[in-house]
Amino acid sequence: MPYDATWPPDHAELDGAPFRDQFNALKALIDAQAVQIAALNTSLSNCVTTAAMTDAILATSANNCDFVTPLNPVVSNPPTQAQVLAIATKLNQLLAQLQHN
Repeated sequence: MPYDATWPPDHAELDGAPFRDQFNALKALIDAQAVQIAALNTSLSNCVTTAAMTDAILATSANNCDFVTPLNPVVSNPPTQAQVLAIATKLNQLLAQLQHN
């Protein structure tokens, strides 16, 4: 018998067999989840994610934009067209370098 979330109905007589069926159905659902979780854990453990790989990725990523110097803008309120253009230019420079590598 599959699990029935609507059982037992209100004011139903107590009978052990239907309760056992409900508990057995719940146990079957839990066991099925345990199998799926074990399979996912196996998948994850097969992934190669070492500290050395992470360090290598970060080392090359950090160098992608080393040449982009900080803007350090002083922006007035409201900003001038030149200030907005300087920010946009710096952003475009950063994006171009990130896309290049």
